[in-house]
Amino acid sequence: MPSLREVSSSIRGAWLLFVMDPRGMKQFNLSGSGFWNSFFAAVILAPIYVFVLLAQYRLNQEVQRIELEENPDGANLIQIPELSDYLLAQGIAYVAMWAVFPIVMLWATRIINVQDKYIPFVVAYNWSAVAVLTIQLPPFALYYFGLVGIVGAIAPLLSIMLVIMIYRWYVVYAALNLPAMACLGFVTLDFVISVIIQIGASAVLTA
Repeated sequence: MPSLREVSSSIRGAWLLFVMDPRGMKQFNLSGSGFWNSFFAAVILAPIYVFVLLAQYRLNQEVQRIELEENPDGANLIQIPELSDYLLAQGIAYVAMWAVFPIVMLWATRIINVQDKYIPFVVAYNWSAVAVLTIQLPPFALYYFGLVGIVGAIAPLLSIMLVIMIYRWYVVYAALNLPAMACLGFVTLDFVISVIIQIGASAVLTA
């Protein structure tokens, strides 16, 4: 488990990278222990992730209610699982996303001969999740507490997704020092893996 000082420094590094300041890399513990400690970010973010899931679940329920009003017979209506089942499936997906991408990157960095930068990359990428999830929180929180409607939540999230893609691109660039298009390829790989895992989670719910 990382010390409070390491956690604080790592979060500072994540936000420095968010504003595209390469000095953020110097805030991380890039040793072997720092590699394993970076996965503690998943523990720190778990409560926020659960809250976001609760907000998403409520949003899905409202979308379904609107669809039922427009289509009373319920044809082609996507069924929403029980909350407990939803949280379980998404919890499995959460763990999988933290595990699968680093494993894939171990293989990918060897292919392009940057395996010496694998640990710094994973450390930076893991801690960058703090910024990624934090900037998604406000729209979900505003919706969950009834301060905005569906449009008020979804509209900013679309812009936030673009910001996240750019941010993740810069993290790859700062950590691996690769050409811009290669960095974009890694971000795309991460996105594809996330989609596959989410599809798997959905399959668990419908099994």
